[in-house]
Amino acid sequence: MIPKYFKCGDPEGKCTLCVTKEIVKRDPSWTCPSKNARCESFQKEVGLVEGLSNGKPGLFYGILAAAALLILSLVIMSGTDSCPGIIQKHEASLSSISSSASALKAQKSSKPTPSLSAGTLSKLEATTKDYSNRANHAISNNSDVEVAQLKTLHPGLIAKIDKASQTTIAVGANTGSNVAEGKRLLTELRTLEEEVNLSAEQANQACGDHSEEFDTLLDSISSEMRTVRGIIRPKKQQAPNAAFKDALTSIKKQLTVTKSALDAYQPAPTTIVTQPQRLPFTAANATFRINAPQELSQTLVRPLLESWSGSSAVISKIDGSIYLKAGENNILISVSPAQADLTFSAESNQKPLSRSNAEVIALDALTLLVHPDSSKDLYSLQRDSLQKLICPKGDTFILSKAASFGLSNTSEAQGTSEELTLNSRNNVALGVYHREANVRSKRLKVKASPVAAALKPSPFTIATEDYAFTWRIIAHTPTSASSKALDFVKFITSEKGQIIVDRSGYVDLRLKPMKTKVAPEILAALGEALGVDSIQSAARLSTNLRFNTGDAKLDIKALADLERLPRYVASNYADHKVVILGFTDSSGGPNVNVPLSKKRSYSVASELRTSGVDSHSSGLGSSLPVASNDTEAGKAKNRRAEVWVVKP
Repeated sequence: MIPKYFKCGDPEGKCTLCVTKEIVKRDPSWTCPSKNARCESFQKEVGLVEGLSNGKPGLFYGILAAAALLILSLVIMSGTDSCPGIIQKHEASLSSISSSASALKAQKSSKPTPSLSAGTLSKLEATTKDYSNRANHAISNNSDVEVAQLKTLHPGLIAKIDKASQTTIAVGANTGSNVAEGKRLLTELRTLEEEVNLSAEQANQACGDHSEEFDTLLDSISSEMRTVRGIIRPKKQQAPNAAFKDALTSIKKQLTVTKSALDAYQPAPTTIVTQPQRLPFTAANATFRINAPQELSQTLVRPLLESWSGSSAVISKIDGSIYLKAGENNILISVSPAQADLTFSAESNQKPLSRSNAEVIALDALTLLVHPDSSKDLYSLQRDSLQKLICPKGDTFILSKAASFGLSNTSEAQGTSEELTLNSRNNVALGVYHREANVRSKRLKVKASPVAAALKPSPFTIATEDYAFTWRIIAHTPTSASSKALDFVKFITSEKGQIIVDRSGYVDLRLKPMKTKVAPEILAALGEALGVDSIQSAARLSTNLRFNTGDAKLDIKALADLERLPRYVASNYADHKVVILGFTDSSGGPNVNVPLSKKRSYSVASELRTSGVDSHSSGLGSSLPVASNDTEAGKAKNRRAEVWVVKP
């Protein structure tokens, strides 16, 4: 038995043998000196000569050659030729290895080559037949559930057929033991080749007339190596034959026919008996009637009413009206109830109103949405007027709001505003701010005029109404308002009510600061108002106090904000000064507009001083417009007073 040797090839170098490069003789009783559990997997077999010389075959061959020369010299001196005996010994070793190789080859050849279609085709045919029978049974028995289940099985069956048509098989496959035996024989052949080469070199020096026999022997060894390599060569693959593929195509067609029958199945019509909806009271028995558009009644008025009354509402399945019973109060919210005690509206036009019968309760805005990865960032009312704007099909609320802002180039499509932009990078969709919590689409900035700043809809730009497409939510009461209506409006404008407004997605009326980079013109005006040369800090509050055309009378929202300001400033900016900066539209020239803006801001500051607020004022005329002065709505936005809290 030829001894076997190996060396360690641990890639991490954890084994001592890997570091010392020591070659070890393979022995069943041998154990790794480093106790490496994975030692065996890193063992690399080496040739006999390298093993005997412990990795120094040159030295081994030198010693062996010297010994051989000595022996041959003695042989020559004695007159005896030992080379034929050495050759016969090598031939015997080769014969033994060849016998083992022949046995291995015979073992491989005896294994039958599997048929690609054996079992596979018949199994698929049986499965398809069963599927068709089940489908026919389900359809004839009007079994909606089974039809639905069978539809879900179809993709899996098609996938099995596709997989079978692409499958290849191994011809003359090898087992793991065959491969291991073949590798062992190759190692023995390499060792024998080394021994023969060494013997040939020694014989050449000693005898000189046996080179042809040694060459023949080496050729035989090389031939045997090729034979063994052929035995352990990786498997050949065979593709399915044409007949097998044709059979699979036929099965696939049958499945398609069955699926078409399942798709064409129409469930038998069922009669659904519904019980009449039980409402807490009839519309005729309502004691508190509220009028609100469907959009407002569902998303804003209902949650406010439930919080105010402490009761839950019931929505009519017939017309969407909202019924709420709170104690003895029967509260009805409808699109157009007769003799409404309270009416809510979403108004884009800033027409003059009186706080005696109207109150702003929230703000909202129209938004322009694009795909989140779109390069478009700005919508200009002048430059982009031809841009087609998409809105959800049948959304009359968005269409009416778009028309009120002069956005007439619109079209409708299926899907929400967000879906319309996510499905196409080219769409610019119309949306509504209160609907867009966690919206994935990108909101565009809007530039109202060539001189106005481009603004994106946000709680601050909507609260100040600087954003071009902002509107107010207003509660209207009749001349003789009921106590319930007045109490409800008072609740809505309270801190608790405004929290619900915010949670509902709308912009509430609570004052908030915006600390940002202040324009030089504003800094100069603030310094002028306070009579100082430098300012430590300045923040603008989230309101614009707006005026009616041609005078210094504030509108209803501004009057309400003036009531909120003293309490807010005292609680949050007691060590600051309040500066009111007035602005006008462009109806007059600078000689008219600057004095008018100062007059308006002075009147506001004077009113605040009566409430104990340290207030100052200045005016910038028609500079820094937030909207176009070409329309009455734009002029109304530009007639404003900004509120700043300043620390000199």
